Amino acid sequence: MFKAVFLMIGVICTGLSIAFADYWLSKLGLKELVGAREYAVFFWAGGIALTGALSTWYLANDMAVWSVGAEYVKSDEPSLANIQALVAALSLAAGLKHQPKLAVYPVQDINAIVVARSRRSSTIAISKGALDRADDSQMRAIIGYCVTKIASGEIIPLLLLQGVVMAFTLFPTRMFALLLGTSLRTAEEDTPSDTIERVLTAILEVLFLPFTALLIRYYSREIENRADRRAAAILGADRFKTALKTLESESAPRVFRESYALPHKFGMTKLPRLWLLGFHASYGLRAQRLDV
Repeated sequence: MFKAVFLMIGVICTGLSIAFADYWLSKLGLKELVGAREYAVFFWAGGIALTGALSTWYLANDMAVWSVGAEYVKSDEPSLANIQALVAALSLAAGLKHQPKLAVYPVQDINAIVVARSRRSSTIAISKGALDRADDSQMRAIIGYCVTKIASGEIIPLLLLQGVVMAFTLFPTRMFALLLGTSLRTAEEDTPSDTIERVLTAILEVLFLPFTALLIRYYSREIENRADRRAAAILGADRFKTALKTLESESAPRVFRESYALPHKFGMTKLPRLWLLGFHASYGLRAQRLDV
């Protein structure tokens, strides 16, 4: 525990040090040796990328559980012994050497959240609604999809992608804001207004955000499609598709619980289903894609 805390403190301090390199170089009088003010944006973006990517990756499991109010299931919990056995059996069939941790979160939708820092450290959080209402074939489809997603290892780069994409979103916004602010100079020695740059940065971030969301949406759905095909190979294609179709009929098609661009869920506020925010396809669409 202490090792993890010290590691995260080190990562955050390193990232913040890079992010505020421009400030410290100015204080030490070394700014002219490193370069002009414009080059400080590279240091700033690098710090954000490092801190965002590594912290998202390292804290992924605990953040996912905490954000939805889930609780880890003890290995000797008698009421969920059959679910634990199913996770163990399907993990073995998917080629996982380490069984994912199991958690339950208090939502009545039939759903599950899967997050993995590595194949050795992963978590499957199943909704209370799935435990109460899903039949055996549906539960096999849900857990089978989760374990194949972990076994492929493709979910791990998605965690790191958050920080990298964030950097490539923030970098152009800061650069454009800096250039526009610089263009407002009335004389060469004047300094652009920091307030104007902050306002421009906020506006440009809003404009760039949809492109960031589209990139994550595309990668997330590609991972989902490949995980579905692997799960179908383990459980049987017809059986898996039938389970997805029955899950579709029992789910509210116009409501979903995603309000973030991460592989795990922050907040459980119901939002109208928007195409841009749909990082995961509906059960029905997932069943249709298996026929392609």
